[in-house]
Amino acid sequence: SLENGYGMIKSKEALETAKALVESWGGRLVVVMIPTREEVYSEITEPVMGLENLVTLAGPRAVMESYCGDLNIACLDPTLDLAVVGKTTALYYADDMHLNAAGNAALVDILIPWLQTLKDGE
Repeated sequence: SLENGYGMIKSKEALETAKALVESWGGRLVVVMIPTREEVYSEITEPVMGLENLVTLAGPRAVMESYCGDLNIACLDPTLDLAVVGKTTALYYADDMHLNAAGNAALVDILIPWLQTLKDGE
């Protein structure tokens, strides 16, 4: 739709502005995407929701990855890593779409080595 197209343009512009601002402070902007619980637990949700609906949920992450590539911004998509941890641990609240304490801890365990790799690569 026209509104989505406009929103996508503005989102990319905002990301580009944020990158420039962070760099003006001597920093480096990185993006960490948070997948939906339906994506992390796709082995359970796909048979109920269908693959098409899961692909729709992944759409915004794909767009953001594209923006990050276009703007040369490091981008972490922890979906697959969270899915591995999620095989043995509940990572999201049962009645809420947000990561619970275990989910946040798992994300930190994924994020810190990724950030270290970025730092070592500079």
